[in-house]
Formats: sequence, structure tokens, C-alpha cells
Amino acid sequence: MQPWTHWYEFIPPMLAFFFLYYLSVILHELGHAVAGWLTGGRVVAIGMGNRDPLLQFELLGVRCFVGRNFLPGGGIAYVYYPQTQDSTYKQVILSAGGPLVHLLLLGLSLAMCYQSNWSQPYWVMFAWINALAFLINAIPLPGIPLPGLTQGNDGWHILTHITSSHSLSWPGYLPSEDDSVLHQLGEKECSMLLDVHEILGCKQWGADELAIKKWNALPQQPPTDPYLRAHYLLTRAHVTMLKGTQHPFDVDIDEAEHLFSSIDDLEGRFFAQLTRIEHYHRRGERRKAEEAWSQLPSLSSTYTNLSLFLDIEWLRCLLYEPTLSQLDKEELQDNAERLSHQCSTFVPPDLTAELAQQQEVLMRWDIAEQLYEQYIVTLEAWLSSTPSVQEKIEYIRPRRIALTAAQRCFQRRGNDSSARKVQCWLQSEFESSIHRPTDPFKWTRKEYNDFFFALAILGSMMAFLYLLTLS
Repeated sequence: MQPWTHWYEFIPPMLAFFFLYYLSVILHELGHAVAGWLTGGRVVAIGMGNRDPLLQFELLGVRCFVGRNFLPGGGIAYVYYPQTQDSTYKQVILSAGGPLVHLLLLGLSLAMCYQSNWSQPYWVMFAWINALAFLINAIPLPGIPLPGLTQGNDGWHILTHITSSHSLSWPGYLPSEDDSVLHQLGEKECSMLLDVHEILGCKQWGADELAIKKWNALPQQPPTDPYLRAHYLLTRAHVTMLKGTQHPFDVDIDEAEHLFSSIDDLEGRFFAQLTRIEHYHRRGERRKAEEAWSQLPSLSSTYTNLSLFLDIEWLRCLLYEPTLSQLDKEELQDNAERLSHQCSTFVPPDLTAELAQQQEVLMRWDIAEQLYEQYIVTLEAWLSSTPSVQEKIEYIRPRRIALTAAQRCFQRRGNDSSARKVQCWLQSEFESSIHRPTDPFKWTRKEYNDFFFALAILGSMMAFLYLLTLS
């Protein structure tokens, strides 16, 4: 092939590059889906991008979609494993399905290049694309701040599953980007999150001995998934404070804060920083606590009433000051209750679920059951009202955790009808959360940045690979 002499000669190789690039992405995700199907999983959906779909359809019982953030090339294959069937080796095979596809395509491309005596530039281009894709996916990367790579790649998931003796992996393969991995939580994940949240609830409501007892019943090996590990370490830091020991508080809270930052969980990072502030107060280091408080960034424009919520947490931290008199503590508690009342509009259904969990901690099962029934009614009313799509997406995670807690309470109380209703809701939530209808043209600034960044990267890759084919 001769070098370009006219500008329009650039168009065919450009179209060929994008076609071959996205073809390799689709085949990569099909590799994950086939691997999940062969290991007994149920393929729920497969597609490109993980935001609101521009195009979606159903094929052989599987939802297929193209998301509005498909340009960076990230894809998703949702594979559901029931809790009783999930295992480490299945997750390893599931994660390895995508890179193996690139290896097969690379072999096919090289064979075609060899047969044609390297005279077919598009086969050479396809070989380079799959070689790079295989290396990017197979070499373990724990997550880097680039579109599509913030959660770690296939090689990283394979490594963590093999090296971990207590692997808590989500029943769905979501390597692609930002918050989607937080939305798709299965039974095992919700159960663990519920356990650590119960421990934090016990601590918050003064049942310190019960919190330590519940913690001792948990597996002592931290999970490998960054989101679950962050919550696990945050809870262990709280238990360390209750026990009055220093180690491993600093190590745990530093790693938890780093993990929350790496997965863009601003709320989790705030909780980690607030935990550090509480630790300073418990040790009587008021100046360090105030310095740490002054360094907290403002999130009032991101979360509704979060400034009030943070004021409540600050007052609760002050309660641990050893020099406070009983009168000062009572005044602080009154202020916290007043602010809590002002903050009652912050996710009302989940506040009801929090009250129900508080009653469970106190072993008032009948009251907890009534509150969970009220939570279901309130949640149905809230979802049928007019919350924005972003609000619905933002609270998928707390909904799944609260619904799992409600199901467990109903089963304990023998309320089978309500338990079955919640189970159906959980399954429906898992399957329906992959497509969230909204205006595809209302992009955030981050999405625009990702779009142009991906466009620049793909353009550079295309020019580089085409120049290689000319040589």
C-alpha cells in the first residue's frame, strides 16, 4: 500500500480501524458471556458502555445494548451466579474469557498475514489491535484514572481471585467504569455489606460489645473487591477504636480512604475521613481533629442536605471528647437530633430502613418488621413519584442493601409472602438497572472529558497502527 497522497484516502483506513476495534470489543464481551454460560452462570445482558442505552434489544433472552458512553471502548457482560453456585474458579474462568478471545483473534490475524505474505494491511491492523488489547487486559492493572480502567482489568481480577483465600466477588462481570460496579450487588455482597453496616449501627447506637461480637463472627480475611474491601477496612477501623487499640487503625483507614478515592466514592471517602476525626477526638487530640475537619472538601453541591449530615457527624464526633461534661454532651445530642430532623428529606425511604436496622440491633423484631413493611410502602411511593433519574441511579446501592435486610427480617419472622415479594424485587432490580432511560444528550462535564479523551486516544492508536501497516 502506498502512502496517502490525498486527504480523502484517510477515510477507508479510519473506518476500518473503528470497525475492527469495536468488533474486537464485542467479541471480548462475548468471550466473557460464553465463559460465564459454560460455568453455569446466566447471561443477563451484554453490551458496550455502561450508562443509559442509546440502543437496546433482546436476543435469545439476553438484553443487548449500546450505551451512550461506548466511545472509550468499554464493554459489559452481566453474568449472574446464584450464591450457592459462585466460586473462585468460575470467576477466574469468567474473567479469562475476554483475553482468550483476543489471543485467538491475534492468532487468526497472524495466520492470515502470513498466508498473504503480509500484503493485507487490514489484517495487520487487526493483529496489532488484538495484541494491544490482550496485553492491556492480561497484564494485571489494579485500576488507573482513565476512562474504562478505574476498576482494574481482567488480569487484575484473575490475580486477586487466585491469590485470595476468601474471595468475595460480585456475581456479574463489570470491569468497565466508575459507579456501575457499585450498583450491581448480588446476594453475597449485600449480605456482607449488611453485616458490616449492622456493626456500624451497633457502634452508633451504643451497643459496643454487640458490635465487637458481630465483628468476631465475620471472616478475618478482607475481600479483594475494592468496594467491599473499603467498607470492610472502614468497619475494622471502627472496631479497633472500640477496643481502644491503635494498630491497625492507621493502616486500615489509610487504605480505605485510598480505595474509596480510586472508585470515585466521595461519600465513602467522607466517612473514612470522619472516622479519622472521631479517632482523634477519642484520643483527646482536638487540634488534629479540627485540622482534619478543615481539610474536608465541600460536597454540598453534590449531595442533597449533605452539609447538614456532616454537621450531625461532627457533633457525634465531639461526643467522644473525654473532657466534655455531661451537660455539654446532652446539649450536643439535642443539636444532633435537631439537625437530624432537618435532614429528614435525605433519602426518606432509606431513613426508614435505617430505623428498622436500629430496632434489629436492639432485638425488637416485631417493630423492625413493621418498619420494613413501612419501608417497602415508602419506597414504592418514592419510586412512583418524580425523583430524577440520577437520584434513582444514585440510590440503587442503598436500596439493594436495605431490601436484603428486609428480606432477612421477613424470613426470620416467618413472613414468607413479604420475603418472596422482596426477592422478586431484588431480582427485578438486578436485571432492570442495566438500562436507565434518560436524555442521551445531557452529558456531564466528566462524560464530555471522557468522550474527547477517548477520541484522542483512538485517533492516535489508529494513526500509529496504520503507519505500522505501511512499513
